[in-house]
Amino acid sequence: MSDIHDLYDFLKKLDYFDIGTNENKNKITLQHVSPPFHEKTSIYQEPAFLAVSLESLAFLNKKFAAIMKYLGKFPDIALYIVDSPYRYTIQIKYDVSEEEATKLSQVVAAQTVAHQREVCRMIGCSEPRFVHHSTLETRADYVHLQQRLERFFEVEPAFQSVVQHFCEFYLTRIRDEMKCSVDKAVNLSRQYLLAELTAVGILNGLDYPAMLYPGKIDSISGFLELELPEDIATYYRDFKFASLRNNRRKKK
Repeated sequence: MSDIHDLYDFLKKLDYFDIGTNENKNKITLQHVSPPFHEKTSIYQEPAFLAVSLESLAFLNKKFAAIMKYLGKFPDIALYIVDSPYRYTIQIKYDVSEEEATKLSQVVAAQTVAHQREVCRMIGCSEPRFVHHSTLETRADYVHLQQRLERFFEVEPAFQSVVQHFCEFYLTRIRDEMKCSVDKAVNLSRQYLLAELTAVGILNGLDYPAMLYPGKIDSISGFLELELPEDIATYYRDFKFASLRNNRRKKK
C-alpha cells in the first residue's frame, strides 16, 4: 500500500540531475500511429504535443534528454503537463482529500517542469513550450467539450467499453498502491480519462494535431476509432496519436 511519504520521496528525485558525460544510450523511436495511415513518418511534418505523466521516471534525466533530442524532428512541439488529472491518481494512491490532492499535484507539476527546464539547459536545447491541463480547463470550449463527452459516455456502449478498459488497465498498474475503495478508484480513473480526452480535443484545436507518448495508450487509439457525434468529432478532426518506444542501445 502506498504512503504519502512515497510521493515526497519522488519529489527528491526531481532535485537530482543525471544526464551523464558519456553518450546517452536511450534512443526514442516511433512505434505506432493511430488511426493508422500509409506513411506514419509524415507525422513529423506537423506540430505535436508530448503528454507528460507526473511521477513517471520516463520524463526525467537521461530518458527525458533522449525525448527532447527526438522532438527535434517536429516543426513545433509543446509539452502537455497532465497536472489537474494527476490529482485523481493521488486520491487513488493516497486516499487524501480532493483539496490536498490538488495542492500536491500542483507541487509535483511545478517541480517536474523545473527539472525538465534544467535538463534542457544542461543538454543545450531550446526550452519547449509547457501547456498545463489546469490552464486548458479554464477555457469555455474545454467545459463545453467535457460536458458533451460525459453525455456521450452515458448513452454510448462503445465509449463505455473504451473507458472501462482504461480503468481496468490503469487500476491494474497501481492496484498494490491503492488506498481508496475500488468503486471510488474506478470513478476517479474514469474522470482522469475524460479529462485527458477533453484536453486532447482542445490541443488539436490549438494547432497541435498529434499526441506523443512513450508507450501505448489503447484508450486514446480506441476513442479515435469510435463513430463520434458531429459536435464532438469536430474537436478531433485529423488528430493522431503516436506511441513512442525508448530503446536502450547496447554498448558497442
